[in-house]
Amino acid sequence: MKMFASKGLIIFAEWCMALAALCVQAQDWSGRFTLVPMSAPELVLEAVAPGAAEGAVVSINVPNGADNQVWVMTRKGDAYALCAASAPALALAAAGGGTNNGTRLVLEADDGKPWQRWTVKMNANGSFSLLAAHAPAKGIDDFGGGDKPGSRQDLWDYHSGDEHLQ
Repeated sequence: MKMFASKGLIIFAEWCMALAALCVQAQDWSGRFTLVPMSAPELVLEAVAPGAAEGAVVSINVPNGADNQVWVMTRKGDAYALCAASAPALALAAAGGGTNNGTRLVLEADDGKPWQRWTVKMNANGSFSLLAAHAPAKGIDDFGGGDKPGSRQDLWDYHSGDEHLQ
């Protein structure tokens, strides 16, 4: 009986984790967000000012409430387009569709390309990561672990415990 109770507890725990994962996938994240990196909680993700031109680089900076620091997430099929409120026709993208570690994040005209789409992944600590739809093993990362204003953002191998990807 003790073994059954333990096995039942394990099954219940696995069920809870599966349910949490389903809730994240079922969650509609459409809306306006300020994105705060876990590795630099005093900073926010921004399209480098003015953040309204194609090719604008994405970095982190001190929050100032400007539209280039507000991200509009819009569901597009099974992923999301992320656009800076300062440039609603431009999507957050992996430059040139790159998939290598270190691929810069930029703004591109939203043409529905796979590298302009992102999925939301819930981490064990309750934080979330944004993973590239075209390279699901890669997420938004602080380049080189940068946690200072102006640190550029890029793609990097996703590891759930890495706060630079949360």
